[in-house]
Amino acid sequence: MIEDIIAAAGGEIESRMRLIKLSFLVDYEHFKQFGKQLSNYDWIYHYYGPYSFELMKQLHRLSEAGPIIEGYDDLAGIYYYKLVTDINPEPFVESVVKKYSKFSAGELKEICYKILDEYGVKPGEKIFEKIKNVSSRKHQ
Repeated sequence: MIEDIIAAAGGEIESRMRLIKLSFLVDYEHFKQFGKQLSNYDWIYHYYGPYSFELMKQLHRLSEAGPIIEGYDDLAGIYYYKLVTDINPEPFVESVVKKYSKFSAGELKEICYKILDEYGVKPGEKIFEKIKNVSSRKHQ
């Protein structure tokens, strides 16, 4: 999924926060439409909203293996990610990235906070477990 997100964003993502939030939003939009996440990441409400340790491990593996280059911009103080291979992103991922592409990383964080608030997710909780519980109560 990471490679698809970067490809859908034009081959480069300018910050780690943006990549994490877009990854969460892809999973969230997929869950809303199909009743399940696209990835198998465990998302938790961490310091700055949704976070996945599995996503970060996979990102590290991909940057070590070579399809993704991770760099650091000293001037901006942010990590960036470039895809070194041309791939056609999965259409669902591409549509979600396109939907959210106009928002800054900070705005994406705020969008994620609103989603977490909507479902009553608290810091430290597993996000999709809570969303599933709240969604099932709404449909009873």
